[in-house]
Amino acid sequence: MKNVKLKRVLFLFFIQLLLIFGLCSCNSSKPSNKKSSLLNSVKEETITIEDVKDEPLAMVKHEGKWGVIDKEGNWIKDPTMSFKNVCQFSDGLAKAQAENDKWGFINKLGDWVITPRFSNDNSSISNTNLGYFNNNRAFAGTDFTYGIIDKEGNWIVEPSFFSIDQFSDGLAYVSYYENDQRKKGYVDTNGNIAFIFSDDNNYELILGFSEGLATKANSKGKIGYINKKGEWVIEAIYEDSGSFHEGLASATLNDKVGFIDKKGSWVIKPNFSLSSHFSEGLAAVELDGKEGMINTSGNWVIQPKYHFLGDCIEGMIEVWTGDKSGYLNKDGKVIVKPKYDETYPFSNGLSVVILNEKYGYIDKNGNEVVKPVFEDALNFVK
Repeated sequence: MKNVKLKRVLFLFFIQLLLIFGLCSCNSSKPSNKKSSLLNSVKEETITIEDVKDEPLAMVKHEGKWGVIDKEGNWIKDPTMSFKNVCQFSDGLAKAQAENDKWGFINKLGDWVITPRFSNDNSSISNTNLGYFNNNRAFAGTDFTYGIIDKEGNWIVEPSFFSIDQFSDGLAYVSYYENDQRKKGYVDTNGNIAFIFSDDNNYELILGFSEGLATKANSKGKIGYINKKGEWVIEAIYEDSGSFHEGLASATLNDKVGFIDKKGSWVIKPNFSLSSHFSEGLAAVELDGKEGMINTSGNWVIQPKYHFLGDCIEGMIEVWTGDKSGYLNKDGKVIVKPKYDETYPFSNGLSVVILNEKYGYIDKNGNEVVKPVFEDALNFVK
């Protein structure tokens, strides 16, 4: 059985990336005479990124090689590409590791857009907060320092940061050395310093900026919120807190979780033991060891009776019963009974599911539009 708190942390980070990068559903036409049936593909002609610019595609791994499929499971590009690792797409590009261990960025057809030349160990697949494009900018590492690149791979800021976090709400948390003294603060997407913390106000940050505010701990370990000038705007009195979504943020006081507004006032009093953030008007909360969904008024929409509930994405909610996963809709109706070993948030109308260590895709009616036959799979992206 999965650890609920670990699942929650990993899920919230993944959702935050989805919200930041705006993966949205769309309808588009498919190029004609360019695809063949699943797992039996013979490429008839070269497909360019322009041919499929409006079509959601996904990268999948089959027999040790990566290929590209459409939403019906037809091959757009045969599985011939060798990558050691591939991250999820954002802003149209994905970080990938070549066979020589170098990192670069590919488009949704798997073609190198930024040649693999980054080698910093901290920029590895395990460090999931790195290597995602946002507002045409991404961090990249060489020689154990980080800089900022554009989508052509040009350095906007040469590698100079000792550690970094992902861009969020236009800013990224960084640390660097100046005259042998370590500095910590935030930079904008051009690498300009937004603000630096003074020595007596330099405590660990928890999350990046969201809706103009970021969490920050004081010297006593209590958490509050700062604005984009680094000024305290919500007093640091909480034991834990989350980022703002839809105007509300989770906050923990006396070991109970509720939701506050941007003035620090309780909108939903702290009565819960665990929570997610609001998404599409709903948030998962835990009461007496079971999870349900509440609305922004704090009223139950889905009664607390589940082992784990994910955030509401594209009207669908991941649900865990024991060690199996399925989906509910926003009304709490079971759409997919928990039967998968792992599920992921929907993207462009489909969700990645794992069954018996194989990856496939289901639609919002629970139909397996692409059977679990792959060794790995990424979200569909436009």
